[in-house]
Amino acid sequence: MEYYRTEYPKMNWRIHSGVAAFWNQPPQAFNLVSGFAFKWCADFSMLSTKIVLSDFEFNEVLDDLRQEWENLRHQRDLLSFQQISKFAPGTD
Repeated sequence: MEYYRTEYPKMNWRIHSGVAAFWNQPPQAFNLVSGFAFKWCADFSMLSTKIVLSDFEFNEVLDDLRQEWENLRHQRDLLSFQQISKFAPGTD
């Protein structure tokens, strides 16, 4: 539910706004928005996977699953922001 309230509206607006997301923005804005879109998709995929694992009660069988998910999320976030920052204006 938290994901739907916080992240889904951003993704939805970026997807369905067409050129409004890039209107009057420097060319790097396209790269940044695209980079964040890939990150948001990965976050949503991980959330969906966690829900499926929970529904089938695999989360109870696999020891330390919560910590492993947090480690993966941290690594994905770090890698995403490192890659996205390469396209940020002024980071030549």
